[in-house]
Amino acid sequence: MIKFFRQSYIIQYIVLALLALALWIPSFVATPTDVDMTSPVTPLFNFFDRILGFSPYAKLTFAFLLMVFETLFFNSILVGNQIVTKVSVMGAFVFLLLMNLTMTQTVFSPFALATLFILALMNSLFLVYLTPNVEIYLLNAGIFLGLATMCYFQSIVLIVWVIIALIISKKGSLRYQLIPLIGFLVPYFIYFVIAYFRGDFLEVWGGYADCLS
Repeated sequence: MIKFFRQSYIIQYIVLALLALALWIPSFVATPTDVDMTSPVTPLFNFFDRILGFSPYAKLTFAFLLMVFETLFFNSILVGNQIVTKVSVMGAFVFLLLMNLTMTQTVFSPFALATLFILALMNSLFLVYLTPNVEIYLLNAGIFLGLATMCYFQSIVLIVWVIIALIISKKGSLRYQLIPLIGFLVPYFIYFVIAYFRGDFLEVWGGYADCLS
């Protein structure tokens, strides 16, 4: 099996596509239930949930396409950072299985959307190792982490991962630590400004207070 996923054939991607369909077919066949997962602390997820709210199947289709993109993105990160060879899709295979093992995973959820930004965060941290001028990648890492928490607030624990990654890469100075923090705060600044002008600031602030208490 491992040898198969290291071979450079289009059949690998066909097999991945068929596997993805097989994992998601039960969710499409079952009657989708429109469970409200919105929260004041997940504004980005709420935005997509409202756009796709006209149909549970629209949410399911979007989630499936998102998962396919994330699977390919994850594999491209591994290939781009020479963790696997260019002809290998083993990373995509493992990601696909782990992220879609149960029907509770094959739905449109805050974590499914946050995963996209977590992968982008991971890619930015890899680039910190590979380039001498890392400021833009540190800023991007903070922004992606902020966006991830606006989909799935529990992603905030990854800030510890960012700090450890900077220390390991010998970028642990106060200046480098502050750059991702500033990037993290940018989406929240925009969100709070919008909430203020919409008259929702107290509700939003209360939601975060409840979540952190």
